[in-house]
Amino acid sequence: MIWSIIVTIVAILIAALRGNRRGIAGQIFGSLLQAGWTMMTFFVVPIIVSENLSPFAAIKKSTSLFKSTWGNQITANFGFGIFQIVALLISAAIGWFFGLIDNTFGLVIGVLFAAVSVTIIYTLEGIYKAALYEFAVGEKPLEFEKQQLKTAYSVYKA
Repeated sequence: MIWSIIVTIVAILIAALRGNRRGIAGQIFGSLLQAGWTMMTFFVVPIIVSENLSPFAAIKKSTSLFKSTWGNQITANFGFGIFQIVALLISAAIGWFFGLIDNTFGLVIGVLFAAVSVTIIYTLEGIYKAALYEFAVGEKPLEFEKQQLKTAYSVYKA
């Protein structure tokens, strides 16, 4: 409950910073703040669930675990975001296609497909984060290879 309130307050503050009236500087600062918040709170939910810590203690531990596990290797390797964008584009295309038959029908099908696909992606992301959390605290999740988790956030070298 408290975690939900914290997340909501931070989201509102970041949205206010990123508002159109703030200009490009507000957009950039808001984006950087959002990225930092995302990294700091990466493991909060698994920590709260598995260790029964308060949200503030979980944020502190999450930040420490994330830093110690991947440190400076953090890049824009958030593949789930890419999957989400692709799913939303496909949803829009499906909605448009069925919209040729009937606008309302196309809208309903597009929104339904988007909701289902985003829900699936968030579920898979949650499972992956839980596995990364287990790896960060020294355990080895059965479903993933150690090398996959070790290089989950690493610099891409072409």
